[in-house]
Amino acid sequence: MIYLKQWWQTYVESIDYAGIISDIVSVMVELVMTIVVFWLIKKIVDRIVDLYFERDAKRIENRETGSLKRNKTIHKLVENVVQYTYFFLLGYSILAIIGVPVATLIAGAGVASLALGLGAQGFITDVVNGFFILLEHQFGVGDYVTIAGLSGTIISTGIRTTVLSGDDGSRHYIPNRNITNVTNSSNTTKHVYIDLYVDPNTDLKHIEQLIQHSLEATVADERVMGQPNIWGYQRDSFGRLFFRVVLNTNDADKMPVRSYYYEKLTRTLVENGVTLPVYDSRRPG
Repeated sequence: MIYLKQWWQTYVESIDYAGIISDIVSVMVELVMTIVVFWLIKKIVDRIVDLYFERDAKRIENRETGSLKRNKTIHKLVENVVQYTYFFLLGYSILAIIGVPVATLIAGAGVASLALGLGAQGFITDVVNGFFILLEHQFGVGDYVTIAGLSGTIISTGIRTTVLSGDDGSRHYIPNRNITNVTNSSNTTKHVYIDLYVDPNTDLKHIEQLIQHSLEATVADERVMGQPNIWGYQRDSFGRLFFRVVLNTNDADKMPVRSYYYEKLTRTLVENGVTLPVYDSRRPG
C-alpha cells in the first residue's frame, strides 16, 4: 500500500500542469479563431451570392431576359451548396485541431467506410436528381406542382430535398431521389368562368357596360393572361339568365382570381344600383 501511494505521488508530481493548460488554451484559441474565420468567409460568400442574384432579378424585372422563378430556384440551390460545404469544412477543421486523425480514420475505416458509402448513395442520387431538375426546368420556386401524390407550391429546391407548401399550409419535404413524376400546373393556362346572374327585366346593356368598364383594370393584373373574354348573356339549364366572363390564368391562381373578380364585378353592379337575383342552386328560380 505504501509503494502504491508513493507511485501515485510520484506520478502526480511528474505531470506538467503548465504544459497541459497551455495546450488546452492554445487549442481553444485555435478553435475560436477557426470558427470566426469560417463564419466570416461564409458571410462574405453569402453576401456575394445574394448580390449576384439580386442584380440578376432586377435585370429580369426590367424584362431583359430570363425567369424570376428560375433565379429564385438557383439562388436557393447555391445557398444550400454553400451551407453544406461550410459545415463540412468547418467540421473537418475542428476535428483536425483537436487531434482526431480524420484522414486516417476515413482511409482505415473498413466496414464503416463501406456502410458510409452505401448510405451516401441516396445522398448522391438526391444531388444528381436536383441538378437535373434544375437543368431541365421541370419546376421552380413559386410553381404549383404535384409530386408523389402531394400537391402544393414550391418553397425551395435544395441539393437533397424539395420543399412544398401544401394547400392546407403544411410543408412537405421530398427527397429529390423520390421525384420521378412531376405535374407542373403553373406552366398551363386555366380558364376561369365568372357567371353573374341577372334579372332579365333590368337594363342589360347598362350591366354589360359596367362589367366592361370594371374589367379594364385586369390589364395591370399579372395573374391574368391576356385580355378578358366576354361571352355575354347566356342561359343555364333552368333558363336563368347570366352574364359570363372568362379569364385566363395559371392553375395556382385559379381560385383566387375567380374569387377576386366575382366579388369585384358583383360589387360594381350593386354599387351602381343593379339588383342581382338570388337563386337556390338546387332548383330553378
